[in-house]
Amino acid sequence: MGNMNQVEIARKLKISQTTVSLVLNNPSTSKVSKEKRQKIMDMMRDSNYLLKAHNGKTWNIGYVLGSRFNISNSFYNRFFKGIQEVASEAGYNVIVDNVDIRTSKLIIHRKVDGIILEDKLDIKTLNDLTRKIPLVVLNDSIWENICDSVVPDNQGGIIKALDHLIGHGHSRIAFLGILPPDKKIDGLLKDRKNVFENELSSRGFPINRNFIKMSAIKTVSVEETKKTIFEILVSWMALSEAPTAVICSNDFYGALLLQAAILEKIKVPDALSVIGIDNTDRCECTHPTLTSIDHNAVEMGRLAVELLLNRIRNADRSFVRVSCASSLFIRKSSGPLKIK
Repeated sequence: MGNMNQVEIARKLKISQTTVSLVLNNPSTSKVSKEKRQKIMDMMRDSNYLLKAHNGKTWNIGYVLGSRFNISNSFYNRFFKGIQEVASEAGYNVIVDNVDIRTSKLIIHRKVDGIILEDKLDIKTLNDLTRKIPLVVLNDSIWENICDSVVPDNQGGIIKALDHLIGHGHSRIAFLGILPPDKKIDGLLKDRKNVFENELSSRGFPINRNFIKMSAIKTVSVEETKKTIFEILVSWMALSEAPTAVICSNDFYGALLLQAAILEKIKVPDALSVIGIDNTDRCECTHPTLTSIDHNAVEMGRLAVELLLNRIRNADRSFVRVSCASSLFIRKSSGPLKIK
């Protein structure tokens, strides 16, 4: 649907232009019923209508994914679903931007009242941003007390994965992560690796450094990542005591590890169990289907908006860091160890 003005929105919904104007200028107005407000907001959103400022507010929230993220990935749609639900209930429109946050026109031209950010930024940049606009970081492990954040429950998810594997007789459990060419480890991957090591150690299992792989790829490409993961699997299988289970830092790496296992004629899960993280759609498309940790992305999106609205209302309150419980979706890539 193309751009529409207030007259066209009113005509389309068969209501007065005054009613449309009331809602567009103040989406939470009590002078219009909730049902009618929702219809107007939906029409506005579908027609790319940008709300004008009202009492210093735009009634827009920005959901900004860094330019290196693939916005078509269904994983981010789940975050957006939760963001949209709470924002709409509060009378806000959500504008998605898929650029480097430092060049986003949403901030430069102040088209939004606050930002939900999903990107990997340095501490200085985050500090600068929080001084300019209310901001919540989504899906990253921000330990410094410099902004509000909604983080994945890495500990709860990895505990469930380890309990599942150990309960099926696995004791040689590996962790797989991939680093970018500059070998910089981001907060999310670092947190998952640390949680894995701590939880394994707390159960009395020694940490075998040969089982912890954080290899850097030479170039950012699917083929290079696939090649690197294949080489990691071959190196593991050459050990006198190879891993019998692997927790991968995301589902993409888990799917590539399953492909490598097929090439090496390794039976999954009889000889090797594989678990991913994020519970993306690809888990149902792998062979065998991929067991994965689900961080409840929809609820994380909801929490992000609630934090942002609180920050907009009270800019001086203390920063908070929240998460919601993870789940383990067990599929055919993990199970009892049958071939030792």
